[in-house]
Amino acid sequence: MSTNPDVSEFRKMGKDFEAYLRCHIFVKKYYVSMEMSEEDQSNGTNKIDSSDLPDFKFRDKRHQQPFYLQAKFREEGSAEKINWCTAAQLKRYHELEKSFPVFILIGLGGKPDNPQKLFLFPLTFATGTELSMQTALRFEIPLCKPVIPEDLWKMTKPEYKKAG
Repeated sequence: MSTNPDVSEFRKMGKDFEAYLRCHIFVKKYYVSMEMSEEDQSNGTNKIDSSDLPDFKFRDKRHQQPFYLQAKFREEGSAEKINWCTAAQLKRYHELEKSFPVFILIGLGGKPDNPQKLFLFPLTFATGTELSMQTALRFEIPLCKPVIPEDLWKMTKPEYKKAG
């Protein structure tokens, strides 16, 4: 693990955001945490395979349906777009989606444990590494309100118009 303060602060922000979403959004009442990805750790050339996976693999308790969730916190975005991942990450997520649905949860602004906005969307709506603010706003969800499984799965339907 790097001792670079910027990298360690970035990882801390990610972990704080993951704790927020587990406590407030994807709560134990509705979701079982099946897997949680390790930090992007390496020791020379020995990289942990699970660090390439999304942050969580959940199963919803009502439908017993497993899915991946990638959490991203961004302190800010531009008025037009949010840069939410790299091209390599997007490619990996699309490969994983062949096995299980993949959802993306972006926290924007504020602090990781108290974001100003939340956007939750299925990977199928991510056409690139940047998400337009217009698209993001279609998927804005309430802060500190659990996502119930029925609302999560509605997002995957073609007729879905707005989350939350």
